[in-house]
Amino acid sequence: MIGRLKFGGSSIELTSLQRYSAFHMEVDTREANSIIFSSGYQIVQYNTLEDRITVIAGNASDRGYQDGKGDEALFDFITGFTQMNSSTLVVADKYNHCLRLIELLTGRVSHYAGTCKTSGFVDGTADSARFYNPPSIITSNNNDLIVADSYNYALRKVSSLNGNVTTLITKLPYTPRAITRHPSNSTMIYMSCECVVITVNLASLGSGYETLTTVPNCNVRRSYPSEILFLSDHALMLSAGAGDFFIYNIDTDRHYSIDNYVSRSRGLLLVHNQIFIGSLGGIKTLPGERLSMLAKPRCLGVVTFYCDIFRHWTKLSYDKVVYIIIFMTTIRTRSHPSLLKILPAQ
Repeated sequence: MIGRLKFGGSSIELTSLQRYSAFHMEVDTREANSIIFSSGYQIVQYNTLEDRITVIAGNASDRGYQDGKGDEALFDFITGFTQMNSSTLVVADKYNHCLRLIELLTGRVSHYAGTCKTSGFVDGTADSARFYNPPSIITSNNNDLIVADSYNYALRKVSSLNGNVTTLITKLPYTPRAITRHPSNSTMIYMSCECVVITVNLASLGSGYETLTTVPNCNVRRSYPSEILFLSDHALMLSAGAGDFFIYNIDTDRHYSIDNYVSRSRGLLLVHNQIFIGSLGGIKTLPGERLSMLAKPRCLGVVTFYCDIFRHWTKLSYDKVVYIIIFMTTIRTRSHPSLLKILPAQ
């Protein structure tokens, strides 16, 4: 059966995409009901209404470095890209150590910045600068490119005016793997660096970076987040390769986990309160009702300690524990805000 994706719908199995990996996904700004995703050595478009798959550029059976049109072009592993406008996108060609430009209409691929096939840490012009395994890239509010530069432990910028590359932050605590912007504050950058999430304010680079949170059990499972997604101004979602997902509420400093929902998960995309999860075996969805399960009432105030102990003993969910405590002690508790309310209103 061919699965169909309808934005805003219920859980959907995208069976037609099972032969593709999806490391990063974005809504196609050119065409309604379409998404673009990176699939290792290709950039692919999927039209959800027509169930149409179009390979924009790259060759699934070959890797390397070659400019050209469509499947003539070769990449050496794409884990991140960004749409500069409705006609072009820039990919982080990770193991070629450079950025490549793709014309979406023709599929033509050309060099954009960095010395392809040569790693290093050099600022300079687009042709002379060097990166070292860049995995993730975003567009800033003035159309500059912000690049996570893994083994240089740095955050780099590529000017939209002349292509010059400069370094914004160095000596990051760990190798950066994914990068995103705050949805309401475009100067705030959030990065997953192995087991920690850090923030960088582009308006005050002199202050360096700040550690926001540490991903639970990350070092134990060696499951480093490969994608970071804002569900709203107040909540982040991270996916890790072992199939773990973590939702972090910035305001309450609280983590929620969804374990083993998708094996070897990669990309994340939020469209109309529906979360699409890329993996090594296609794209699946995380239904909204699954998120609501994480938003049950929890104990607050002086009863928190006893509630947590009782929950541990009984293995009950927070909502049942709260109701039992209310019944037994008539202590009033408040409900924790629903994660669905955290999601942006449509």
